[in-house]
Amino acid sequence: MFSDSLNGWAIGDSGIIINTTNGGNNWFLQYKKTDHFLTDIFFLNKYSGWGVAWRNNQVNYGSLIYKTTNSGINWSYQGYPDTNIFINCIMFLNSNTGYMGCYGSFNPILKTTNAGINWLPCSIDSSVYANFPVKTIQFFNQNTGLALGGYFDIAGVIWKTTNGGLSWNTKSVGPEPLSCVAFMDSNNFIASGGDYEFGASIVKTSDAGINWQYSTFNEFGIGYNISFRIMNEGYIPLGFARTILKSTNSGANWFVNVSPDSASIYYIAFPDSQHGWAVGDQGAIYKFNFASTSINNISTAIPDEISLVQNYPNPFNSSTVIKFYLRNESVIKISLYDITGKEIMEILNKRLSRGENNVRFTNKNLPSGIYFYKINSLNFNIPAKYGKLVIIN
Repeated sequence: MFSDSLNGWAIGDSGIIINTTNGGNNWFLQYKKTDHFLTDIFFLNKYSGWGVAWRNNQVNYGSLIYKTTNSGINWSYQGYPDTNIFINCIMFLNSNTGYMGCYGSFNPILKTTNAGINWLPCSIDSSVYANFPVKTIQFFNQNTGLALGGYFDIAGVIWKTTNGGLSWNTKSVGPEPLSCVAFMDSNNFIASGGDYEFGASIVKTSDAGINWQYSTFNEFGIGYNISFRIMNEGYIPLGFARTILKSTNSGANWFVNVSPDSASIYYIAFPDSQHGWAVGDQGAIYKFNFASTSINNISTAIPDEISLVQNYPNPFNSSTVIKFYLRNESVIKISLYDITGKEIMEILNKRLSRGENNVRFTNKNLPSGIYFYKINSLNFNIPAKYGKLVIIN
């Protein structure tokens, strides 16, 4: 995320935070803690920032809350008291008031009024969808805000507040979870989402969220993020599909483009109309080219022979499905490792066809904690893919 056109931060696996202070011409490693899995970062201004992470530790798991007051030069963190709650996102309205969205709680929206020292559950209505996971929280102004999330194949959910987060009302707006919202004006909002089976989708409102219209793009992928450079021009990265949807008429219509270098892009941000950034798999970072109205590569991204999708559900208790896509038919081996890197078991060793593949992993006697799995081809010399399992017994 960017606080302005010069100062930006990005997060990655292995607890990595990188930073630029010159508009992305150079990026520097600010922080790395390999047993922390960062899920979100937010900067209120150039100096004040917060982040959230999950512990990558088989003994101690749960969520961590990060904070910096000097542009990320130094970070402190504290554990969230309830280790069964996994925090997905964080944002702040001002230096004291902030919100977090989480998974594993009967109240998925948390609030602080003392700059993140203490967090309390917000007041949410009694809807059947009220305790579904929250993936992001965004505010249009100091009073109006939306939280978005849901469960695959059950419901995409929007929580709305009009009193600065004191209370939230819940509404199911489609069959698939939502990832991000763009506020076009006080009445018109567009939110992106989707699932692995039916692809990317959006919901729109023209009455400030009273009514929503759901539609699909018939495009493979998930709308992980939605961002508008100007009112007419918007982008939705479709992640592992290696494509980006673009609109030139304020979101009324969208057409698909192959992403730069066929990279898996998951996030696009425009701090202003002339500066834009995209980040993706394998550490890819791309800069928007205002002169050609396109996104150019500033790092190396290699198209994937194996495209891994996050296993679902995760965290899980009894079983989870590992989904991935193969460019070519291959003998695939999937191995499971503990937090120390010790191989625990072989999940799969089998020839699989090209395209979509699903492998169900059933936990029989592993204790609660975080585990990693590796997928590699025994036929081709290509980079392995790694995923994370969170088991809660």
